[in-house]
Amino acid sequence: MRSGNICDNGQNNAVISHLFTMKLDLHPPTDALLDKLPGGCHDHSQYFKLPPGQEHYHLLAHLASQLHDSLIVDIGTFLGYSALALSGGSNKVLSLDIIDLKPDGLQLPDSVECKIGNMLEDDTLFPLTATLAVLDVNPHDGLKERTVVEQLIGRKWNGTLVCDDIHLNDGMRSFWDWAKQLPEVDALDVTNVGHCTGTGIIDFRSQHFHTDCFHTD
Repeated sequence: MRSGNICDNGQNNAVISHLFTMKLDLHPPTDALLDKLPGGCHDHSQYFKLPPGQEHYHLLAHLASQLHDSLIVDIGTFLGYSALALSGGSNKVLSLDIIDLKPDGLQLPDSVECKIGNMLEDDTLFPLTATLAVLDVNPHDGLKERTVVEQLIGRKWNGTLVCDDIHLNDGMRSFWDWAKQLPEVDALDVTNVGHCTGTGIIDFRSQHFHTDCFHTD
């Protein structure tokens, strides 16, 4: 398993650079985003503020802060907190789910578009113009995650995918072991600055991605 810094090859790889210097370097969710939390109307809101290494929202906010005027896709809206973490700055966020479960009181900014649809059945719901995407879908069995990655490879997407819960269970660990072996991508475990249940980054820009930029532990 590799960990460390990755060289910056322009904006497209900037989202995965400088993640591993110190946890404090991550840009936390801004006060403007925190103000949109529903104030205890759902217990999950407390997790939004937990530090990197416990929860991944700081990481998502940091990644989004490295992009400008870009499209970000959130695969698995669920309660809307990932979309909220990604919504800072000048980027647009497209959040996909098969059902609307967002709690009352959660204010998503105008830059976030929520769409109901099943990407596993219609992969065109995912715009290939997206630079960054987050994959966090239930139940976490590793099978749907594999299908999404296979779809993106097949459609020749050139972007960066953040996968949540890669160490949650045997199915997810199997998925991550599989992803690390794919010749079309580079997979990096960033759990130390992500979610305690495992966070991985899959980079689909292997033609621009230099593995000698890794500093291994």
